[in-house]
Amino acid sequence: MIVTCEKCGARYKLDDGKVTGRGAKITCPRCKHIFVVFPDVNEADLPPPTAATTVLPKGPTRSAESLDFRKVGIPSWKVKVRIGLVYDFSDIKTLRKYIADGRVTSEDVISHDGATWVTIGDIPDLDAYFVSVYERAEVAQAEKAARASGGGGGQGGFEDEDTPTMIVGMSSLGNDIAAEALKTSQSDPGGRGPSPATPSGEGPFVDPFAALRSKQRDRAQQQRRPGAAAAAAGAAATKANQAEKRSPLPLIGVAVLLALGAGWYFVMGPGANKPPADPATTGQTTTVPADGATATPDGKSDLQKQIDQTLKEVKPNEMVDEPTRTAVRPNDPRTKAGGAGGANTPPPDGGTTSSAPIDHAANCRSFGKQGDWGQAAMACASATAANPGDGALLAWHGMALYNTGKKGDAASKLNAARKAGGMPSEAYKVLGHIARDNGDVAGAKGYYQQYLSSNPSDKAAIEAEISKLDGN
Repeated sequence: MIVTCEKCGARYKLDDGKVTGRGAKITCPRCKHIFVVFPDVNEADLPPPTAATTVLPKGPTRSAESLDFRKVGIPSWKVKVRIGLVYDFSDIKTLRKYIADGRVTSEDVISHDGATWVTIGDIPDLDAYFVSVYERAEVAQAEKAARASGGGGGQGGFEDEDTPTMIVGMSSLGNDIAAEALKTSQSDPGGRGPSPATPSGEGPFVDPFAALRSKQRDRAQQQRRPGAAAAAAGAAATKANQAEKRSPLPLIGVAVLLALGAGWYFVMGPGANKPPADPATTGQTTTVPADGATATPDGKSDLQKQIDQTLKEVKPNEMVDEPTRTAVRPNDPRTKAGGAGGANTPPPDGGTTSSAPIDHAANCRSFGKQGDWGQAAMACASATAANPGDGALLAWHGMALYNTGKKGDAASKLNAARKAGGMPSEAYKVLGHIARDNGDVAGAKGYYQQYLSSNPSDKAAIEAEISKLDGN
């Protein structure tokens, strides 16, 4: 038979013939726990109960669904599925629900103590199995109660002639215990204790918390490593400080020697002691004048003297500034024939290039008609600053501001242009857009109608916009 320690879960093989009488007292070699093993006999072969042994009377057949295993010291059952997960349940109804839901199959194993595992498919009758486990636990609980309440001689109430035999140390059990201890020492060199027992034929028990414990150990090692790194860094810093504290005298001496050598080279080097040149022996350079000019004793020609004299007579306030040139775009109206005349207009024959004032008003209209609203906004700003009462310039400025995203400033300029008069028809369309964006349906329709009175090319689009405002 297989003997399982009640305390640590260690399992041992034991010959059935060695368990006689009312059982055998076993001392677990691993944890030194003492427990009693009862022989597997039929109830008919059992002797009549004595005063020290409590045997429950056999009553009617019990229902597995009505059993409360907590009363007999079994807080919960466990079922381990193939992937290693372990579920807890307290009664057979929960197990049947697991099986019906597909969470548990007949190939999975169950246990009432976490040590002895039985495959569900190997159990012919689940109800009978649960009842038998309950009754065995009930008998074991009664035996413990009897031993605890018994007094006087004997071992826990057993009679002297039928006291359970201590069989630890027998050869067969000793060999099994030695083999089990050797296997444990090989599989658990760190001494972390026994691993949970697994059912026969199944793989090793997979602890769901093993990965978490491994991560915790790795994290602890990583936390210790920064301390070692900090110590190494401190040692390196100490060496660096020691190196800095070394005397700099050798370097200073080398620098002084280099400076002295360089000074000697410049003072005593080649050409330092050459005598001055003799004017009598050296040839005098004479400037050769150009054709038609006469040379003077100082080597300068008459032409060079005239140039020097002219430069001396020119005063600083008589210097003529260069004409200012303004860059214009290729399509700027100032560059066209018949325009106001720009900086790039070629001068007539014999004339000189001069700068002309920029016509901001013309640029305002031109850039606006071309759709270059950024340039139009800048030109119109300068034009309206010079002509604040010009309604057309104000209107073009407002349209340029609207098309550059400044709707608030655009509305102000367009309203001022409407009051000043002379506003082009395109400005009414922009006023209609601003009124539409502000939710003023009546105002938008009015401005659109004024724009349509000029019969514009986008008449159909504006009429569609009016229909949209009417809800059509």
